[in-house]
Amino acid sequence: NNGTLVFSEPQKLMNLYIAAASGDGASTISIEVLFSDGGPSQIVTGQTVTNWDTTPTAPITTIINSIGRVNRGDNVTCAASNNFKIFQIIVNIDAANQNRLVSGVKITKTDTNSTDTKIPNIFAVSGRSTPVCPILNTPPTGAGASLTSATFSWSVFHDGSAAIQSY
Repeated sequence: NNGTLVFSEPQKLMNLYIAAASGDGASTISIEVLFSDGGPSQIVTGQTVTNWDTTPTAPITTIINSIGRVNRGDNVTCAASNNFKIFQIIVNIDAANQNRLVSGVKITKTDTNSTDTKIPNIFAVSGRSTPVCPILNTPPTGAGASLTSATFSWSVFHDGSAAIQSY
């Protein structure tokens, strides 16, 4: 009822995107985002995976539609009249975790009513990289702290010499 996908090259991410569809009815999963530093993971619970022949409601996005299916008993294809689909699930990485390397994701089916129905099917996982200069919505701390000024310093190189500029 669960599986872990380990990334070969951990990345700093702002979002995870999961391509998924459920069979035999909508299913519910938990998504655990794993980090390479071994620190606490980020867990999303109660994520619904839409049944593949259902028209989703916002914010669920259809990635692909009008796909068919094959009867496993006789290998005969069925028409795509039910308009089968694969959907995108977006997992927002918490701002505090966006500068950590995501090393994998563990997905667990949490429906307890039946193990033979409401099957989540995960087709792909991708992510949106954290920019080089991430926007972390962390308020200033300390007595009287505020965001009213900033100091920037950088080195300017010209003809092999460096000059420090501060503003």
